Amino acid sequence: MNAAVLPARLARGRLLGTGGLGNNAPAPKLNLVLGHPGTCPAEPTLTICIFDDSGSMLGGADSTGERYTEAGIVFDRISRSCRCDREKAAILHMNRPTSADRAPLALNRRARSDFAGALTVPTDGDGASTMGATLEKALQIARAHPSHRTALLCFSDFELTDTPARLAADLAAFPGDVHAVVMRSEPPQELLNQEAITITRIAAGAAPGAVARALFHTLTIHRPGAAANARNRTSS
Repeated sequence: MNAAVLPARLARGRLLGTGGLGNNAPAPKLNLVLGHPGTCPAEPTLTICIFDDSGSMLGGADSTGERYTEAGIVFDRISRSCRCDREKAAILHMNRPTSADRAPLALNRRARSDFAGALTVPTDGDGASTMGATLEKALQIARAHPSHRTALLCFSDFELTDTPARLAADLAAFPGDVHAVVMRSEPPQELLNQEAITITRIAAGAAPGAVARALFHTLTIHRPGAAANARNRTSS
């Protein structure tokens, strides 16, 4: 059995709003429509996001090029709906620690500015096409939160210098749900062979909203009544 592949299209639902790129210069505003975010989970949750900022991921008016704008909209929407302080999120950028990384923070209104500052291409990033060290950091964070239901979300083209089979196996072994968002490229076969990994492919030129939908799915995976999780997973 191969990994599940989610279609990269928007669900019909409520207006999410507009967003920019955190503390960057003004960016094009987007009006995105997503499903209902559901209600606060009964158990503590932790979502860890890894972002690839290598050269092949930068620029363009498609969903990949505007990924941080879309991510900011989703984080804002979920933070507005959280009333429990049991939901946490962390943001990591490949491949070395950067000023835009964020340790786990409660996903609530008070942390909105902190998340906004993380959703940008870090000025002190190295632009490396390597995920291994960042994945190890995500694993350390997960192990430090054993009582949380954890999800890992990786945004990358997966045209990386990591050994493909080793990286895919390490992702599959992560202690929690794993969602690989493959951007502007075909998913590597090594990734497809891992049934523990959910894969969303976002093609080059994808309309705005594809990144938002993938992030919204993972951030709401443990939220009762979330519309994004009521649909069946299908192959694209």
